[in-house]
Amino acid sequence: FFKFDWYFSKKWKASFETFSLSTSRSALLVEDIEWGDVVFNAGTNAKAGVGLDLYRIFFGRVFSRGFKHEFGAGLGVHAFNIKVFIEGDVLVNGGGFEFERRAVSTVIPLPNIGAWYYFTPSTKLALIARVDWFGITIGDYSANLWDLAPGIKYQVFKNIGLGFDYRYFLFKTSVDTNDWDGNFRMNFSGPLISINANF
Repeated sequence: FFKFDWYFSKKWKASFETFSLSTSRSALLVEDIEWGDVVFNAGTNAKAGVGLDLYRIFFGRVFSRGFKHEFGAGLGVHAFNIKVFIEGDVLVNGGGFEFERRAVSTVIPLPNIGAWYYFTPSTKLALIARVDWFGITIGDYSANLWDLAPGIKYQVFKNIGLGFDYRYFLFKTSVDTNDWDGNFRMNFSGPLISINANF
């Protein structure tokens, strides 16, 4: 996970954020799985997995700022690189088994609207909240997004702080192309501990 905020003027800021995750599982197949031109046969071991690389670019304007608070909103884009694979033994013409791996990936850009709010009860403590949302259908792609991030920041030194955030993320998409026809849903939530540097 990496995030960078830049206030390039008194009222405007740009943000860049990226993170990656992946998961996989092995299992004994109870039925045949057909993927393209190969069949992963029932009774054999196979491993399947999914990966996601997320890139978020956001431009926002500060609409209200005081000694202890800041509120802003803007527009951005989430770019998703989704990767799915399955690997294992397949039955070949000669009657034996051969190891095969099949994988697909696709990049889906999704625009979004977003807002943030900061409240600083003291010079060292900040309470923050951020939300991004959008739903859209473009051609062969349909997607929906929720990205919520409340958190607490504590300024340990002049330019270094610690953060504790809670992330909730929901992404759903449907893809209908020659390379991949299917649905994808990812939902995760949990804590995020970070080290912050500010200049």
